[in-house]
Order: sequence, then C-alpha cells, then structure tokens
Amino acid sequence: MAFLQQGGSAIEVIPAGQSIIIGAFRGAVATFLAPAGAKGGPSSTVSGTSATYGSYVTATTVTIGATLGEIEYVIGVTPALTDAPFTPSATVMTGALSIDIAGTRTTLTNPALQAVNSVNNFTQEAIQNKSAGTSASADFIAYPDNNTNDLTGFADMGMTSSGFTDAAYTVTGQNEAYIFGSAPSGASKSGSLVIATDSTGTNNNIDFFVGGFNKAKTAFSARVLGSNGMFQVNEGLSYLAKSVVANGATTTITIAAKKSYVYITSTAVSLAFTLPAGAAAIDGLVLTMVVDTTIATLTWASAGTTFVGAPAASTANIPIRMIYDHASLKWYPL
Repeated sequence: MAFLQQGGSAIEVIPAGQSIIIGAFRGAVATFLAPAGAKGGPSSTVSGTSATYGSYVTATTVTIGATLGEIEYVIGVTPALTDAPFTPSATVMTGALSIDIAGTRTTLTNPALQAVNSVNNFTQEAIQNKSAGTSASADFIAYPDNNTNDLTGFADMGMTSSGFTDAAYTVTGQNEAYIFGSAPSGASKSGSLVIATDSTGTNNNIDFFVGGFNKAKTAFSARVLGSNGMFQVNEGLSYLAKSVVANGATTTITIAAKKSYVYITSTAVSLAFTLPAGAAAIDGLVLTMVVDTTIATLTWASAGTTFVGAPAASTANIPIRMIYDHASLKWYPL
C-alpha cells in the first residue's frame, strides 16, 4: 500500500485487468486524474471514504494527489486497503502529546499537550460543535484538583450555538462568546474570576473595545491603567470622563452631564459650582471635584435639584464628592 502526504502526488500505470482503490480518511481529500472516458476520468475527488476505479481494459496512466491530509492507495486485481477508516471514539494516551508542524518547540514546564507551528497567519487549536441545539456550545475547560463533576468547579471559555436557549445559562444568547468561572460547590473557596496583567510590559493596561476589531488603539471604550489601576472611560462615552479646568480668577464652574471628575486650578476666592440638572443626571452619579488651592467659599446649584450638606469650603487637593439621588432629586456629600 502506498501513502501520499498532503501536497504530494504520484503517477501510476495500472496494468490491464487491474484496478486502484484510494482511501482518504480522517478528514483527508484525494484527487484522481485519468484519461477522459476511462473509469474515474477525467477527474474525481475522494473525501472521508474510499473509492475504487477499474478494472481497466488496457494499461492506463493515472495521477493520484493528496489535496488534504494523508491518503493511501493500492493497485491490483482485487485491491484492498489495510488501513481501516477512522471511527471516532474515546482514545486514552499515556504520556505527554506534542504536535510539531513547523518551528522548534519551546521547553515548557510539564505540558500535557503542546503544539507548535510557524506560519505568517494565525495558527489555531480549534473545536467546533456542529449542533445548532438549544444547549449546544463549544468549550475549552480547565478543572481543579477538587472537582468531582462538570456541573461546578471550572474555568470555561467558549461560544454558544446559533440556536442556544439553555435555561441554566441565561446570561448567554445565541452565538455569544463567554468566559465563565465556577468554584467547586461546597468547597468554600473564592471562585473569583481574576483578570490581571504583569508588570513586564510597557503599559500593562486592560483595554476594552466594542464595535469592531480595526479601531485605533486610542479608541478604547474603557481602560484600566496598568500604572495605577485607575478606571478610565473615553471622553463622551459615559459618566466617567474627566475634565481639567484652568479657570484663573473665574468664579463659576459648570460640570457637564458626562463628566464625573474635575480638577480645577484656581486663583479665585470663591467658587460657584453648577452640577448637571436633574433631568440630565443619572441615579447614583458621583462627581469628584478637586481644587488645587484652598477656597474659602463654595456655592452650589443644579436645575431641578437641591443640595443636602454640600461643603461650604474646599481644602487644597482634597477631593469633594457629591452623589445624586434621583428619587429625592437631591445631591448628597460622600
């Protein structure tokens, strides 16, 4: 029996009265070229099965090619393959498994499975669930030592099917990607999902983007700064944007509805703060105001709201925080 690796081909002369059988199993694809009018000619494809061409009345020249994977073929009066088709089943292996496609593997600590490739494109270890069922998903899952089943106690990264409506996982819809964390039930352990960066990079931020993979790096929706852990939201996107006001002797500071932090450089003896109107502010909005100098007199205004306990003066570089309660239409100090 002859074998051909992916991309390989062979030219064979099949004697008169004989045939050829080609096997393309385990996802392989074979091509078969023969003269027009001959059996299998002028072109045939074999995929996921075996095919026999012949017998031929006269000696016939044919070409066999391995389009994908490894294929095998036998020529004879009654040719037969000795390699049976692959039947999916559970397979148990002892020892670590390494898959070397191209490149040299890096020495890692205790890898159970390690694959290496070198290609100017993405290389992948893929899993696909072809079911469109209501509970179907494709998952990569890690379990701890004290896990006893697959109901709890796992870290799970996956994607749901096009028909997903599982009542146990209503946080995910159809064709949604997810990351789940679950501590083993009854283990009394943390169960937290930790997202962290090391200190070894130049930024070490955690960036959040929505609405496309081709946005500029500066067009993030939100960012956790690696330098100090502060949460930053892009200007105009939410109520977490900052503003720096160099007002000199100006005594009035108006804070827009989509600002939550204002740093003020001032030479004024008094400041009059105008906060977002009740119709523009969201419930629970917290505004932080920091003035670089001590201001003896502060006054407060906000259309449609009132103030309870608002500070009457400021201390240099000490934050003033006010929170809005929509039910009472009032601003309170924090």
